[in-house]
Amino acid sequence: MAPLSSIRRLFGKIRRRINDRLQQPIPNVYFEHLVLLTLCDVFARAVRGFKGCTPIRTAVLGYHPQLFALLEPLRDFGFAIEAQYAYREDDVVHPCRPLSDLAVSRYDALILGGESGQAEAALIERLRQSVPSLPRRHGPVLHVHRTCSRFLATLSRLRTGHFSSCLNLRKLALVALAVSTTRGGCIAECGAYQGGTAVFMGCLLREHGDPRRVHTIDTFEGMPAATPRDGVTPYQAGLFRDTRFEDVCGHVAAHGLQDAVKVHKGLSQERLPEILARESAVSLALVDTDQYLGTVESLRLLVPKLAVNGVILVDDYCLDGVKNAIDEIRKEHPGMAGAEVTYNLYMMWRHADEGFLSQGWASGDRASEPARGGEDG
Repeated sequence: MAPLSSIRRLFGKIRRRINDRLQQPIPNVYFEHLVLLTLCDVFARAVRGFKGCTPIRTAVLGYHPQLFALLEPLRDFGFAIEAQYAYREDDVVHPCRPLSDLAVSRYDALILGGESGQAEAALIERLRQSVPSLPRRHGPVLHVHRTCSRFLATLSRLRTGHFSSCLNLRKLALVALAVSTTRGGCIAECGAYQGGTAVFMGCLLREHGDPRRVHTIDTFEGMPAATPRDGVTPYQAGLFRDTRFEDVCGHVAAHGLQDAVKVHKGLSQERLPEILARESAVSLALVDTDQYLGTVESLRLLVPKLAVNGVILVDDYCLDGVKNAIDEIRKEHPGMAGAEVTYNLYMMWRHADEGFLSQGWASGDRASEPARGGEDG
């Protein structure tokens, strides 16, 4: 008869295996569900801001396990699911239509699902074959597996102790959406602080196979003095001094992003001209300077270089100085449009066409693609 200690060890091993197989995936599944919910909510808000439509007439293409559970919550975000195509042909509860019936112009947005990258690519190929008149790009389109899986992969790869961002999960989700739906040119960040968001964008670009470079700028000496246009603000001279140029460069290197993320020391309005002179266009910019002067001067330099379907995200929209800067720029550039997509984060765009907020129908990682600039206006 086996000793009691051996039996206990055996049962302990069995219990650990059961826990590993049954208990551990449950939190991961719920976290994935939360991330996908956040992405879908932010996507809906961006579509509403861009198109001004409520509800959002939407078609769902393909099947994704998490998307199946989201069909009801999507309606809470303002999506009106009018049809499902190539969903699950054996599902009598959720009947679907063949892809050949799809008329993309009928919908304000498309949500494309696939259980894996391979399944998503196969669905896109079927879509191309079934709809000969499919436009090269149609937006807005949310690629569920691609966007969510790469967002999650990026979060999991960020090294503890080397990541600190002022952006919450919702704001990071909007940044992830902007990274995945813009192309060409470069990415600029005004206000690096401790470099967390720049590292996040660099890691996400690597997940997408995207060759764009991130330029991130900060004084690394604390904030400059506020101006009367800032009104009453807590963001005064010397705030956010707890960061060093060398430390941020070290965080970038710790993630192997030396070629993808370039760190620049100085005021954004002083460093941007030399950076932008070397770049064909800016496809995405994140302005997080917290004050009127840094915001308005950065936007004055960025807007003329903004690519077609490019996006500028401005943080701290609740501050009077930041609002004043955005209002001033929109008066100077009547072609600029914008909306507060999630609380305190404002999205700006211009020269948007049918490819705005869309990854198009590319079935794999993006190769280098030149950004199309728009004339100033």
